[in-house]
Amino acid sequence: MPPLLAKAMAAKEATLDEARPNAVARQHARGRWTARERIAALFDHDTFVEYGQLAQPQIRSLGDAPADGLVMGVGQVDGVAVCAFTYDYTVMGGSQSPTNHGLGYYAMGSDALDPDLYVGWPTAEFGGMGLEGAVNIVFRDELEAAPDDATEREIRDRRVAKWKERNTGLEFARSFLLDDIIDPAETRSIVARLLATLPSPQPRTGRKHPIDPW
Repeated sequence: MPPLLAKAMAAKEATLDEARPNAVARQHARGRWTARERIAALFDHDTFVEYGQLAQPQIRSLGDAPADGLVMGVGQVDGVAVCAFTYDYTVMGGSQSPTNHGLGYYAMGSDALDPDLYVGWPTAEFGGMGLEGAVNIVFRDELEAAPDDATEREIRDRRVAKWKERNTGLEFARSFLLDDIIDPAETRSIVARLLATLPSPQPRTGRKHPIDPW
């Protein structure tokens, strides 16, 4: 294999769960799937094509961030073409830089695109980035002023818990900003049933939707 190709393939393999066992173990300890496990559970086997796998933070001083904290691409669900993305909460607390997909919720899943179904998992969090990452930024001065690590963790946990009261899937569903909260294990069947009810798309020559960056 040519050296440059080998380097690119190695960089892509480094983003996979198999190359990051400690991050995977932390996610499983929280009772959560990894981003790639969520994708694998949704799509037909061996149909998913990922975009942005080599992306890194725009601010390189942030360090290594596999796929810039988000797994996205296209594939098939019961033979129907589907585009999907999911945040990787093992990378920078689920936040992203502008390099690849910052505020992807607004670009791919917002009300502006008039989705046919808008559902979330019980663990869903809503914001420009993961809540833990946002707390680290917004309350940085308070966290840095903590006299010891234990106090810093207590402050962070308290701030995150407060934000989760207002920014999780259940609260959004109660305000009807989501159609429903669903069991993660039923995601694939729900998506497949929805796709089966939709009419065949009409031929088009232009964009399906305008993309509002905000």
